[in-house]
Amino acid sequence: MDLRQILLPTDFSEASAHAERFAQRLSQRFRATLTVVHVSPHGHDATQSRADLLVLHGDPGTEIVREAHDRQAGLIVMPTHGHGTLRRFILGSVTAKVLHDAGCPVLTTTHRSDRPEIGETPFRRILCAVDLGPASAGVLRAASALATRDGAEVTMVHVLPPQTMLGFTYYDPERWTKHAGAMLEKLQTESGVFAPWYVREGELAPSINALAEETGADLLVIGRHPERAVASGRLRDQAYTLIRESQVPVLSV
Repeated sequence: MDLRQILLPTDFSEASAHAERFAQRLSQRFRATLTVVHVSPHGHDATQSRADLLVLHGDPGTEIVREAHDRQAGLIVMPTHGHGTLRRFILGSVTAKVLHDAGCPVLTTTHRSDRPEIGETPFRRILCAVDLGPASAGVLRAASALATRDGAEVTMVHVLPPQTMLGFTYYDPERWTKHAGAMLEKLQTESGVFAPWYVREGELAPSINALAEETGADLLVIGRHPERAVASGRLRDQAYTLIRESQVPVLSV
């Protein structure tokens, strides 16, 4: 991952303020240039005047993606939602558009109201969810690169669909788990990243969230594009749910 340029969109909400603290710590840790941008959709100036603030006009999602591209940003940091009490239960439309359109990784901070303080080392334990498809090696390498630069530990997880989703008359969970384990070991060899791994069965978001809590993870890494999706393509349908419900920040590669 290239973290020389970090873009931080803000709407001056409490969630944005937390994302800014996170982005500032990352920029300090990785000696990156941090650009704070506010997009006014109606052509008005920003409600808060700051010397370090770049004010743009237009559709927020479109302008954020364009600015990230023009600056060759290696990372966009933003919250999962903006203003409003009910926004904490949904994924904001601007965040959704950026996740869909941005060419660089996007780090979304947690929606939790009791956001933990950000330590000197932002990440100590990273959980990387993979689907065992061709693009999984790239997702794992991204997690490893971040971990190496920050001295963190990486753990992998692959989530098998629950039996009710498979429609099989005969289902041998032990056989499926063993096969997934062999594939995870093969992935380690292909990627050159060797890390402990778990195979879980169940609904995608609850399974990953539970493991993140169990392992003490403070960052979840996933592939957000179709060719990098988690759990045999299920992330394409559940990516926003996973990002919204995660109790830790999510890096979408």
